[in-house]
This record gives sequence, C-alpha cells and structure tokens, in this order.
Amino acid sequence: MNDEELLFAITEISKAISEPSIFDIIATGISVFSMITTIIIIYFNYRAVKAAKESVEVAEKSLALTKLEMQKNIDVQLYDRRLIVANHIEQNNYCDSIMEVALLFGNNTCNKIKKIRKLLHEKAGWERNHEKYDRLLQELRYEDECIDEYEELGIMLQNDAIPPELYQEYYMRYLELDKEYSVLYDDTPDGQIPYDIHKICGEETRLDQEIKAMQKSLKTYVLKVMRQKLSLEAD
Repeated sequence: MNDEELLFAITEISKAISEPSIFDIIATGISVFSMITTIIIIYFNYRAVKAAKESVEVAEKSLALTKLEMQKNIDVQLYDRRLIVANHIEQNNYCDSIMEVALLFGNNTCNKIKKIRKLLHEKAGWERNHEKYDRLLQELRYEDECIDEYEELGIMLQNDAIPPELYQEYYMRYLELDKEYSVLYDDTPDGQIPYDIHKICGEETRLDQEIKAMQKSLKTYVLKVMRQKLSLEAD
C-alpha cells in the first residue's frame, strides 16, 4: 500500500468516526428525554411540596380557629356559673369551692379569697373574745354598780358636744374606772385568761379594715375578668 492509499484510508476512517452513528443518535435522544423527564419530575415535586406546605398552613389555621371556637363555647357554657360565683363574691359570700373558683377566675382570685377567709377567721376569734369580755363584765354588773358608770362614760366621751371642762372631768373618771375594768380575767382549770377590751377592739378594727380593702380589690379583679370573658364571647 502506497502513501496515497494509506492517507485515503485514514481519511475515510476519520470521517466514519466523526459522523454520529445511529446508536449515538439514540443515546443522545435518551439523554435528552431523561433530562426533560427529570425537569418535569422536579417541577411536579415542587408543586407537590408547595401544595403540602399550603395544606399544613391551612390545617394549622383551622386548628387554631377550632381551638378558639371551643374556648368560646366553653366560656359561654361557664358564663352563667361564673356570674353566680361573681354575685356571691359581690355579696362577700365565699361559699364556692376553691377548685371551682380557680376554674372560673384563675389562681389570683383563689389566693385573694384564701387571704380573706383567713382574716375573717382571725376576726371571728377576736369577736369571740369580745363576747367573752362582755359576759365577764355582765357578771360583775350584779355586784359592782360602777360598771354602769364605766359604760356610760365611754359613750358620753364620744359626744363632741360635751363642754371642755366636763369632758376633762368625765375623762379622768373614765381613766380611773378603765384601769379596773378594761382587762378582765376568766378563771379556767389552766389558769386565768386575760381579756383586754382595748386590744380586742383594736384588732377587730385592724382586721375589719384589711378585710374591706381586700374585698374591694377582689371585686375589682372579678369584674375585670367578667368583662374580658364577655368581650371574648362577643367577638
């Protein structure tokens, strides 16, 4: 084979190699189809993910609305009972159970009622002491006429219309009797128990002021809760 024939053969082989074969065309077509299919799949996957996300958001909003509606329904059902308990509190009546008050008005209201109950119990103890003092004073009345004078002077000194000169005279006599009768003793098997009327009255006054202040605070708070609940139900 001469050089020209060799060159011609090489040229023909190069042409044959450079020209795409049917298999190359098929492989290219498959690649293009695969790429298009992949793009389509990615597109539909994106649409599916987006739709799923939107469904989740809709479900979350629906759940939130459902919870709100359920809360409204519960509040409506409890409103009548809440109103009854609120009326009791307005009348300084704490007969309702702590658990029910907590359910209807929250722990803050419960704590206020517990404090008021404690103060009322303490005040009742001093009131019993006052009653006991009155009984001891009454027992002395039958054998000591000065008891009537002592009580009358105590009432008279509260009258602002008494002339100053008489007031001083009455006051000095009252102090004299007060030393003898302001503290009475009850004889018991465990010994004598003192009943100091000034201390008793002082504690009764202090407790009465504390109770009234706490009752006012409690009523204001309960009214606030009722308005909030009523506003929620009206939405």
